[in-house]
Amino acid sequence: RTVEAVLMPEAPEPTVLVRARPIEGSNRPPEYPREARRRSEEGTVLLVLWVSADGSVGEVRIGRSSGRARLDREALRAAARWRFAPATRDGVPVGSEFELDVEFRLVDRQ
Repeated sequence: RTVEAVLMPEAPEPTVLVRARPIEGSNRPPEYPREARRRSEEGTVLLVLWVSADGSVGEVRIGRSSGRARLDREALRAAARWRFAPATRDGVPVGSEFELDVEFRLVDRQ
């Protein structure tokens, strides 16, 4: 009976992934569209953003609509200008997807 020795590859080092995060104080929230305010429109838009390795937003799309086109458009417009601390993989900045709810609520309604 013959026994063969098989070399096992070394186990790879574990990968440490840190998610992207908004830079505190540098991202202006969306403005409430005047017509939406006048019509008492409210809602929450789920945005899906591609955050590049340099922290800029490369692409923004709607993951779930607020049901109000004006609110959706304003959320997209605002998010396209935001900056993030990019995700990192083993300490190296990488592009990544980031989901964020943008809520439009009228707080001054009676």
